[in-house]
Amino acid sequence: TSVFQKAINACKATQTAVAGIENGGIASLHVPQGFYKITSSLVVSAVTGFRITGAGNKSTIIAFDATSDDLFEITQYIDVKISDMMIATGTISFTGGLPSVNLPASRTNVSAKFNGDSGGTNFEWDNVSFGSFDKVFTTTSNIVNCDNHVHRHCRFYNNNYVWDNTNPQAVVWAFLNCKVFSTHTV
Repeated sequence: TSVFQKAINACKATQTAVAGIENGGIASLHVPQGFYKITSSLVVSAVTGFRITGAGNKSTIIAFDATSDDLFEITQYIDVKISDMMIATGTISFTGGLPSVNLPASRTNVSAKFNGDSGGTNFEWDNVSFGSFDKVFTTTSNIVNCDNHVHRHCRFYNNNYVWDNTNPQAVVWAFLNCKVFSTHTV
Protein backbone atom coordinates (compact mmCIF):
# COMPACT_ATOMS: atom_id res chain seq x y z
CA THR A 1 0.00 0.00 0.00
CA SER A 2 2.73 2.46 0.94
CA VAL A 3 4.64 1.67 -2.29
CA PHE A 4 1.54 2.45 -4.39
CA GLN A 5 0.99 5.74 -2.56
CA LYS A 6 4.65 6.70 -2.96
CA ALA A 7 4.45 5.93 -6.70
CA ILE A 8 1.32 8.07 -7.08
CA ASN A 9 2.99 10.93 -5.19
CA ALA A 10 6.21 10.60 -7.25
CA CYS A 11 4.30 10.74 -10.55
CA LYS A 12 2.44 13.81 -9.38
CA ALA A 13 5.68 15.51 -8.26
CA THR A 14 7.48 14.61 -11.50
CA GLN A 15 4.66 15.94 -13.62
CA THR A 16 4.54 19.18 -11.67
CA ALA A 17 8.31 19.62 -12.01
CA VAL A 18 8.41 18.85 -15.74
CA ALA A 19 5.24 20.27 -17.26
CA GLY A 20 1.53 20.46 -16.68
CA ILE A 21 -0.97 18.92 -19.09
CA GLU A 22 -1.36 22.30 -20.79
CA ASN A 23 2.25 21.82 -21.96
CA GLY A 24 1.80 18.15 -22.88
CA GLY A 25 2.86 16.72 -19.52
CA ILE A 26 1.13 13.47 -18.54
CA ALA A 27 2.15 11.63 -15.37
CA SER A 28 1.75 7.88 -15.77
CA LEU A 29 2.03 4.99 -13.34
CA HIS A 30 2.27 1.53 -14.94
CA VAL A 31 1.27 -1.42 -12.75
CA PRO A 32 2.78 -4.63 -14.20
CA GLN A 33 1.08 -7.99 -14.41
CA GLY A 34 0.54 -9.51 -10.96
CA PHE A 35 -1.57 -9.62 -7.82
CA TYR A 36 -1.33 -6.63 -5.49
CA LYS A 37 -2.70 -6.36 -1.95
CA ILE A 38 -3.85 -2.90 -0.83
CA THR A 39 -4.88 -2.53 2.82
CA SER A 40 -5.92 1.14 3.12
CA SER A 41 -6.98 4.10 1.01
CA LEU A 42 -4.86 5.48 -1.83
CA VAL A 43 -5.16 9.26 -2.17
CA VAL A 44 -5.26 10.78 -5.65
CA SER A 45 -5.50 14.53 -5.14
CA ALA A 46 -4.60 17.73 -6.98
CA VAL A 47 -3.66 15.96 -10.22
CA THR A 48 -3.98 17.02 -13.84
CA GLY A 49 -3.23 14.64 -16.69
CA PHE A 50 -2.65 11.55 -14.55
CA ARG A 51 -2.77 7.88 -15.64
CA ILE A 52 -2.70 4.56 -13.78
CA THR A 53 -2.42 1.70 -16.28
CA GLY A 54 -2.30 -2.04 -15.67
CA ALA A 55 -1.33 -4.87 -18.02
CA GLY A 56 -4.94 -5.98 -18.62
CA ASN A 57 -8.05 -6.68 -16.58
CA LYS A 58 -7.05 -10.32 -16.12
CA SER A 59 -3.34 -9.62 -15.72
CA THR A 60 -3.14 -6.79 -13.16
CA ILE A 61 -5.31 -7.60 -10.15
CA ILE A 62 -5.61 -5.35 -7.13
CA ALA A 63 -7.11 -7.02 -4.08
CA PHE A 64 -8.42 -4.44 -1.65
CA ASP A 65 -8.14 -6.15 1.72
CA ALA A 66 -10.24 -3.68 3.72
CA THR A 67 -13.95 -4.36 4.00
CA SER A 68 -14.91 -0.95 5.40
CA ASP A 69 -12.72 1.65 3.69
CA ASP A 70 -12.34 3.40 0.32
CA LEU A 71 -9.72 2.12 -2.12
CA PHE A 72 -9.28 5.43 -3.99
CA GLU A 73 -10.03 8.79 -2.38
CA ILE A 74 -10.10 11.24 -5.26
CA THR A 75 -10.25 15.06 -5.12
CA GLN A 76 -9.12 18.00 -7.25
CA TYR A 77 -8.62 16.23 -10.57
CA ILE A 78 -8.62 17.09 -14.26
CA ASP A 79 -8.07 14.54 -17.02
CA VAL A 80 -7.39 11.36 -15.04
CA LYS A 81 -7.56 7.83 -16.47
CA ILE A 82 -7.36 4.42 -14.79
CA SER A 83 -7.26 1.45 -17.15
CA ASP A 84 -6.51 -2.21 -17.83
CA MET A 85 -6.87 -3.88 -14.44
CA MET A 86 -9.18 -5.74 -12.10
CA ILE A 87 -10.04 -4.26 -8.72
CA ALA A 88 -11.71 -6.58 -6.20
CA THR A 89 -12.41 -6.68 -2.51
CA GLY A 90 -10.82 -9.57 -0.70
CA THR A 91 -7.70 -11.35 0.35
CA ILE A 92 -5.18 -13.08 -1.88
CA SER A 93 -4.44 -16.74 -1.29
CA PHE A 94 -2.41 -19.29 -3.20
CA THR A 95 -3.72 -22.77 -3.99
CA GLY A 96 -1.41 -25.08 -5.89
CA GLY A 97 0.85 -22.10 -6.58
CA LEU A 98 -1.92 -20.13 -8.29
CA PRO A 99 -3.23 -16.89 -6.74
CA SER A 100 -6.90 -16.18 -6.20
CA VAL A 101 -8.93 -13.46 -4.51
CA ASN A 102 -11.16 -14.67 -1.69
CA LEU A 103 -14.25 -12.48 -1.49
CA PRO A 104 -15.55 -11.32 1.90
CA ALA A 105 -18.97 -12.33 3.22
CA SER A 106 -19.92 -8.69 3.90
CA ARG A 107 -18.43 -5.31 3.13
CA THR A 108 -19.15 -1.58 3.39
CA ASN A 109 -16.28 -0.42 1.21
CA VAL A 110 -16.03 1.77 -1.88
CA SER A 111 -13.80 1.40 -4.93
CA ALA A 112 -13.55 5.13 -5.70
CA LYS A 113 -14.88 7.91 -3.49
CA PHE A 114 -15.00 11.35 -5.08
CA ASN A 115 -15.15 13.71 -2.12
CA GLY A 116 -13.98 17.00 -0.70
CA ASP A 117 -14.86 20.59 -1.49
CA SER A 118 -12.89 20.57 -4.73
CA GLY A 119 -14.09 17.92 -7.14
CA GLY A 120 -12.93 17.74 -10.68
CA THR A 121 -13.71 16.92 -14.27
CA ASN A 122 -12.73 14.47 -17.03
CA PHE A 123 -12.21 11.14 -15.28
CA GLU A 124 -12.05 7.97 -17.38
CA TRP A 125 -12.12 4.29 -16.47
CA ASP A 126 -11.27 1.96 -19.37
CA ASN A 127 -11.18 -1.86 -19.39
CA VAL A 128 -11.46 -2.15 -15.60
CA SER A 129 -13.34 -4.90 -13.76
CA PHE A 130 -14.78 -4.18 -10.30
CA GLY A 131 -15.73 -7.02 -7.95
CA SER A 132 -17.54 -7.34 -4.63
CA PHE A 133 -17.62 -3.72 -3.46
CA ASP A 134 -20.52 -2.31 -1.51
CA LYS A 135 -20.36 0.77 -3.77
CA VAL A 136 -18.08 1.02 -6.77
CA PHE A 137 -18.34 4.83 -7.06
CA THR A 138 -19.67 7.42 -4.62
CA THR A 139 -20.10 11.14 -5.12
CA THR A 140 -21.23 13.38 -2.28
CA SER A 141 -23.12 16.65 -2.25
CA ASN A 142 -20.24 18.82 -1.06
CA ILE A 143 -18.20 18.19 -4.22
CA VAL A 144 -17.69 20.94 -6.76
CA ASN A 145 -18.08 19.63 -10.33
CA CYS A 146 -17.37 15.85 -10.36
CA ASP A 147 -18.58 15.79 -13.94
CA ASN A 148 -17.68 14.35 -17.33
CA HIS A 149 -16.85 10.82 -16.17
CA VAL A 150 -16.60 8.12 -18.83
CA HIS A 151 -16.56 4.37 -18.15
CA ARG A 152 -15.59 2.27 -21.18
CA HIS A 153 -15.51 -1.52 -21.43
CA CYS A 154 -15.86 -1.89 -17.65
CA ARG A 155 -17.33 -4.91 -15.90
CA PHE A 156 -19.10 -4.87 -12.54
CA TYR A 157 -19.31 -8.21 -10.67
CA ASN A 158 -21.19 -8.87 -7.42
CA ASN A 159 -21.30 -5.26 -6.18
CA ASN A 160 -24.18 -3.80 -4.17
CA TYR A 161 -24.20 -0.49 -6.10
CA VAL A 162 -22.33 0.79 -9.14
CA TRP A 163 -22.82 4.52 -8.47
CA ASP A 164 -24.18 6.07 -5.28
CA ASN A 165 -24.71 9.73 -6.15
CA THR A 166 -25.92 12.50 -3.85
CA ASN A 167 -24.23 15.27 -5.82
CA PRO A 168 -26.43 17.38 -8.13
CA GLN A 169 -23.27 18.63 -9.87
CA ALA A 170 -22.16 15.12 -10.86
CA VAL A 171 -23.42 15.32 -14.43
CA VAL A 172 -22.40 13.60 -17.66
CA TRP A 173 -21.45 10.18 -16.33
CA ALA A 174 -21.39 7.83 -19.32
CA PHE A 175 -21.22 4.02 -19.14
CA LEU A 176 -20.24 2.78 -22.61
CA ASN A 177 -20.01 -0.92 -23.50
CA CYS A 178 -20.11 -1.88 -19.82
CA LYS A 179 -21.47 -5.13 -18.39
CA VAL A 180 -23.10 -5.60 -15.01
CA PHE A 181 -23.32 -9.03 -13.35
CA SER A 182 -25.04 -9.90 -10.03
CA THR A 183 -25.12 -6.30 -8.91
CA HIS A 184 -27.92 -5.11 -6.65
CA THR A 185 -28.48 -1.59 -8.04
CA VAL A 186 -26.93 0.37 -10.87
